[in-house]
Amino acid sequence: MRYLSAECERRDWNLAGLSQHERKEDSGTVTISQHAKPVIVLVWERKRGGAMIVRARSEALSELPSSDVQQLLEQVTARCVARETQEFFRWGCLEYEGLPWRGELWLNDKLRLGPPSEQYETALRGPRVVLVSGLVQAVSAGDAGYVFEKELQELGAFLSVIMRTSVDRTKQRQVWTCEVGADGTVIKSLRSIGTSSSTGRPKYLRVALRRPSRCTG
Repeated sequence: MRYLSAECERRDWNLAGLSQHERKEDSGTVTISQHAKPVIVLVWERKRGGAMIVRARSEALSELPSSDVQQLLEQVTARCVARETQEFFRWGCLEYEGLPWRGELWLNDKLRLGPPSEQYETALRGPRVVLVSGLVQAVSAGDAGYVFEKELQELGAFLSVIMRTSVDRTKQRQVWTCEVGADGTVIKSLRSIGTSSSTGRPKYLRVALRRPSRCTG
């Protein structure tokens, strides 16, 4: 399915589907559309331990002949069997509470951990972030985001054990904050913004966005 999604991405087609997972077999349907018009419908099933069986047909309103549908499936199958991938650059953030991250650490030739361009300097221990950049092997540009996100989750679990603190993917969330001189507390949305500097290095900023509503008490 990853290779099928990559082929649809290359052709600027949209892919949507439903699947059901049972004890003995998995099955589902996939609809491929072009300009909001269904082009191909696929029905697939796979028994536990068996191969995937795919049946496809052109939609009645589609101008795509059956021979092209067959060729599409053969191309996707050939790429899947050959395990064809490309190399993509991706970067993201992992956050934790503790001492600031200084310097860079290369876990391998394609995965680098480095400090942000701005640090929290008010206290020795506090909210921190480590920038993760690397090259990943993926089927397509869209698939590269999925592959890198999985790598970030695994890296966060590894660092949590090594550093003895929770290291997790940066998440947007709401927090309680107290403002000096205000007569109460304010709920703000906390999120991280990544931008590119003139040197191409990711820049990390943590911002709190005020909501219109306020809570007092």
